[in-house]
Amino acid sequence: MNFWFKLSAAFAVYSCSTIATAATVEVLHSWTSEGEAKAVEVLKSMLAERGHTWKDFAVQTGGDNAQGVLKQRIIQGKPPAAAMMKKFNLQRWERLGFLQNIDDIAVSEHWDDTLFHAAEDAIKFDGHYGAAAVGIHRTNWIWANKKILDKVNAKMPETWPEFFAVAEKIKSAGYHVVAIGDEADQLGTMFESMILSVGGPELYRKAIAELDYGAIKSPEMSRVFDMARKLQPYLYMDSDSSWNKATKLVIDGEAAFQFMGDWAKGEFSVAGKIPMKDYICAPVMQTRNQFLYNIDSLAMFKLHNAQEIDAQKDLASAIMSSNFQLTYNRYKGSIPTRQDLDLTGFDICAQMSKQELLNAEATNAELPSIAHGLAATELVQTAFNSVISAFFHDPNMSSDQAALTLSKDMRKGAYMM
Repeated sequence: MNFWFKLSAAFAVYSCSTIATAATVEVLHSWTSEGEAKAVEVLKSMLAERGHTWKDFAVQTGGDNAQGVLKQRIIQGKPPAAAMMKKFNLQRWERLGFLQNIDDIAVSEHWDDTLFHAAEDAIKFDGHYGAAAVGIHRTNWIWANKKILDKVNAKMPETWPEFFAVAEKIKSAGYHVVAIGDEADQLGTMFESMILSVGGPELYRKAIAELDYGAIKSPEMSRVFDMARKLQPYLYMDSDSSWNKATKLVIDGEAAFQFMGDWAKGEFSVAGKIPMKDYICAPVMQTRNQFLYNIDSLAMFKLHNAQEIDAQKDLASAIMSSNFQLTYNRYKGSIPTRQDLDLTGFDICAQMSKQELLNAEATNAELPSIAHGLAATELVQTAFNSVISAFFHDPNMSSDQAALTLSKDMRKGAYMM
């Protein structure tokens, strides 16, 4: 049976449960890579089944630029119905009174009972919902080309000593070891996983989640920078490589590894690759059962037209429906924000992700990503990513200097408006 026919049939149950007047729903987002764009088509189809028209406002250059466009639209008095947003931006717009309260949808659909704690925390402010959580990404993943590992007779490394031993074999065989674009957010993504790996959940929680500046400039953080410097010779750092281009180097067998969130899996899927056969997904070395999360969400802005408000609430309800959560996250590479959903039919990477999130919740090792804006404000996030990028570009910067600079710049970012 055709996939879209099945999806339409499944959503018919949802469509018949509520009757509302059709309207246009404008959505601001930056999901434009192949895997992301395919995932967004699912939501467009579901809204079409409901009778609404999706007005696509995609921003090609990423999340930061999307927020700039959003600010312009709000100043003009023309906010979209929904916008891709992270926790601290959500809180800011809610505090300023621009977000639509969608508690009625949340209560009727039992969001408090079904959402993972990380998802609830990302879209709720002062006890009220102003957004719908689309999916939960894990950022502390490492992706590997299985054929390259097989060729050098190596297993997926689970510790840093194992990684460096495998890296030497891969380098000697003529492959790039780690593909990574020369972009601050990519380097920040890799480094935040290294903080968790080398320093453990305790260092990550104090330094990143709690912004303890003493922990940021501590000897423990210096040791993370030491490990990063040791890793640097094995990085193939392309100055013209977005994250999905780096993923393609792994897919095409030019590089063995990539440190990246599980949105990379969407690119493997689009390329027709099968996990554990063509590629391997694994937690970054020494982070098993620890979980750095990045939440995709759509904030709902205050509208004045009654029909548009009804359509906006239909969008929020559709996002949280089991049909959408399961279908969308299969495409996107993430896992549903609802913990009550059975992931039978998801690949082994997603099933591993859900189980390790549950394990991390039980041991207080579930922590927000700083590189992707879940742990702090945009200014602190930018400060973090910028210092990490500077460290990789300045071979004369010592680990102690880097840790001290990181502490100073993150503190400055926290106090700036």
